[in-house]
Amino acid sequence: MPTHAPKSSSEAAARPRLPQHFLLAWSALALSAAGDRLFFAAVAWFVTAQYGAVAGTLTVGLAQFLPSALLAPFAGVLVDRLPRHRLLVWSDAARLVTSLIFAGVLWWFGLSLVAVLVSVVALRVAGMLFQPALQSALATAAHTEGQLIRLDVWVLAAGMIAGLAGPGLAVLAVAVGAVTAMLINAGTFLLSLSAMIRAQPIFTRQETSLDRAVLRRALDGWWSSAAEGLAVVRTDTVVRRVVPTLPVIDLAAAGLTLLLPAVLLEHGYSSGVWYGVLTGTWAAGRFIGLFLTRRLLVYSRKGPVLALNAVVQGVAMLGIAMVDTPVAMVPLFLVIGIPSGCASVCVSAYIQTKVREEVRGRVFALLNAAVTAAMPLGPLVAGAVTAIDSVPVAIAVLGVALGVTGLIPLASRRVWRVA
Repeated sequence: MPTHAPKSSSEAAARPRLPQHFLLAWSALALSAAGDRLFFAAVAWFVTAQYGAVAGTLTVGLAQFLPSALLAPFAGVLVDRLPRHRLLVWSDAARLVTSLIFAGVLWWFGLSLVAVLVSVVALRVAGMLFQPALQSALATAAHTEGQLIRLDVWVLAAGMIAGLAGPGLAVLAVAVGAVTAMLINAGTFLLSLSAMIRAQPIFTRQETSLDRAVLRRALDGWWSSAAEGLAVVRTDTVVRRVVPTLPVIDLAAAGLTLLLPAVLLEHGYSSGVWYGVLTGTWAAGRFIGLFLTRRLLVYSRKGPVLALNAVVQGVAMLGIAMVDTPVAMVPLFLVIGIPSGCASVCVSAYIQTKVREEVRGRVFALLNAAVTAAMPLGPLVAGAVTAIDSVPVAIAVLGVALGVTGLIPLASRRVWRVA
């Protein structure tokens, strides 16, 4: 069955580098991501300050990640059955209304733990359709595979930019408080909604009419339809071997982020400068990986990246566990970042071009759910191993887990041969 993948031909030279109106859709993604970072930073600070580090980390983490992990597979069904541009618009509108309502709730009833956590859950649920809908839509918005990879680079870079802005947004969040942060978040969703409405022309090839019958069919058989996405993960050889590495990569990254300050403090580096240098190097490596993919892999093989990604990152983490100076850690953090950036584009491009369009949203949603569910486990694993032994051993355990998981795609000829 055709997958409606973008064309790979000499036609690429005649096409614009980016589809007209794509930057509007990209700005919508970047704005909403930045607003979310600001609000969730404010919530994390408030809950931690009021209820302690353990309770704060656990409750906010569960409120952020559990809804996505549980409901994302069913959100993928809607992504595959309804017009994706309308889902993007509805998602922004829902998050705008949710932000305004809960800003009022938090202002009126005060910053109680229940009110704050319910607002986090509501905002997460309201935005669950946005990312899988946008990722699934890119394959039909692009005219060529080369253009598709450029779009993927831009989309993934938006999330990374929001992540890089995290420390600054956290400082702003602490200064303004949770209610103001929620209002600012609502403002970003308003701008995002406006940009996404104006970006409609890039989605015209995939839009269908929407009536009651379409909505009724979209809601029928959710459970069995969600299972179809899981069936693709089980039956596609490349997806089955590569996808299990992705949540482990994010789990290990979350654990390493938590342990890095402890590593530096153990070696006497207490100023925070080296923490900024190392996390900045890590982020720079991911950006380099993104743009290496764009420049070098558009017309070549993606298989080696998918096969080597997890093992290379695992070996680099083992190296971090063994060295005792931040100077020696700099190239290792760069090594972690570069394959991560490359593989992000390659995984997305593979799903967009090789997975059938009618189940593509479910596969992306399952992938997002797995990664989202794994991230909170990283700090838990890291903390548990540190309590039993030491910080370097905890980092080594994360590296070994990542390397062992990476042996699955590394040993697969089918993964190595992905074009």
